[in-house]
Amino acid sequence: MKFSQIDVIGQERFILFTRKQTKGLSLWTKIMNSYHNPRNPTHTFSFYVPHYLYIRSVSFCDDVAEMIDKDFTTNHLAKILYVDFLSYFKRKNDLHDIYSRLTVRDLSPAAIKPYQNEEATKGILFEEVRGFELIETHLEHRLALKGEFLLRDMMEIYQDHTFTLENILEIVYCDFVEDYRKGLIKNPINKIVQYIG
Repeated sequence: MKFSQIDVIGQERFILFTRKQTKGLSLWTKIMNSYHNPRNPTHTFSFYVPHYLYIRSVSFCDDVAEMIDKDFTTNHLAKILYVDFLSYFKRKNDLHDIYSRLTVRDLSPAAIKPYQNEEATKGILFEEVRGFELIETHLEHRLALKGEFLLRDMMEIYQDHTFTLENILEIVYCDFVEDYRKGLIKNPINKIVQYIG
């Protein structure tokens, strides 16, 4: 089972397998193998958010950029929220809690759509027609791997879960912007700036 479009666990397995195959071979062969089968330092993940939440998040990012006096985009925000999600899991270490949090947000059709559907209609993605905006974020290999491992471990308890890394990014992003919009987060800009500094 793949836990993201990129399949980071699958890439990691392949790299480890090819490294095992070169055991005992010449240094030159090992170097060439590493050259032809590199481990990507970062991966780009794409997900969709409702248009009104996207616009609200752009405004929030502008406020953060103004405060830190440098560029801050939705890409940066998505990465920070994902890292915060991973640290929450690390502190709690409770797959049941994570699953229930993801499921609760996943069942809320106004904020989150459960599956990303990239069907093209006359060259326009279905999400764009329905009022969704694409966000791309760059995650280091180790961070992406941690998220996929979390989903893999969750699969042992909840065999029927269909969450992907893109779904996690989408859910935590929309959850944050929705809570910010409703005024449920105190000092949100300062909290984000703490991650940057």
